Amino acid sequence: MREAKSDVALKGQLWIDYIEKLRGKIFENQWQLYALCISIGIMYDEQVEFEQLENQNTSVPRLMLNRMENRNLLDYMLQTAVLTTKNLELDEKTRLVLAFGDEKDKDPNFNEYSFLTKFANYGLKVIDDEIGGYTNDIEMMEALMTFLNDKFENGVQPGLDLNSIDFSQLEE
Repeated sequence: MREAKSDVALKGQLWIDYIEKLRGKIFENQWQLYALCISIGIMYDEQVEFEQLENQNTSVPRLMLNRMENRNLLDYMLQTAVLTTKNLELDEKTRLVLAFGDEKDKDPNFNEYSFLTKFANYGLKVIDDEIGGYTNDIEMMEALMTFLNDKFENGVQPGLDLNSIDFSQLEE
């Protein structure tokens, strides 16, 4: 992952609303919300582009992005997304170069941060769908945790309830 030379702009009213709503209550900073949203977007393999609002300056600071532990996480998420997404029309070799190649071999026009931010935008929309109706901080936190636990246990396939499957009927 290339070193961030500038902050990553978080465009749209939804980012403003959720940074205000969740920072200091559930997340310490924008970075934590951004990272969670990227992972949700990658999990669903969906991207969304948000429009920049006039005078909007919501962002994830480049100093936060360039911390070693955060860069490592971004590297992992980028590799996962590039290799698995249907949102890129690239052959396998090009995907491997983007995911694991030397910086000099990568397409200079491919913006890694923009690519991941589109996943983050979708992830934020999912979070909004799950907790947008709550105004109470505790209920909002419980709804978010329930959503995350359900997705961790069951994945993103709707209607899959592992608890309803009778495994005793399976042959050994």
